[in-house]
Amino acid sequence: MISELLDMPDTAGLLAFAEGLVQRYPGLNAVVHMAGIGRAERLTEGSDVATIHDTVSTNPLAPMVLTGALLPHLMKQAKATIITVTSGLAFTPLAMTPT
Repeated sequence: MISELLDMPDTAGLLAFAEGLVQRYPGLNAVVHMAGIGRAERLTEGSDVATIHDTVSTNPLAPMVLTGALLPHLMKQAKATIITVTSGLAFTPLAMTPT
């Protein structure tokens, strides 16, 4: 198993990253998404657009973009797996991290 790090909110970077993965690892047949952020927010004091952007770009959007970019390659493999690990906050929200 090999791990790679990337900047999840950067969509163009995600696409380039996916292309690089396929070039470096032509036998790639598994992806494990383990990204997630949660920042404390005080909505009664106004919205923090940067926090909203980073949270949405990292948590749901980045794994979808990365999966979409890697899917054509993964579908060519005899067997392939995509695993997404999420936080319990996806199922039991915390008031201090509403986004």
